Amino acid sequence: MEAKDYVAALVAHGMTQSQIAERTGIQQPTLSKVLRGDVEDVLSRNYRKLQALHSEVIGAKAAPPVKAEPEPKAA
Repeated sequence: MEAKDYVAALVAHGMTQSQIAERTGIQQPTLSKVLRGDVEDVLSRNYRKLQALHSEVIGAKAAPPVKAEPEPKAA
């Protein structure tokens, strides 16, 4: 994934750019530029911060458990 993909996914997940900025230390105007595609070459430390936040917020949330089918009653 590219930095833009991480920001877009976090925003789609309900985070604001300001919340992402607060959690990563990346300035909000920079996040806006990344999201618009104006900045493609993100510093590696910022990329890692976005990657870590994405993993924490989205990647850590597993799919809901699948309900087990009830066992058939013995005849």
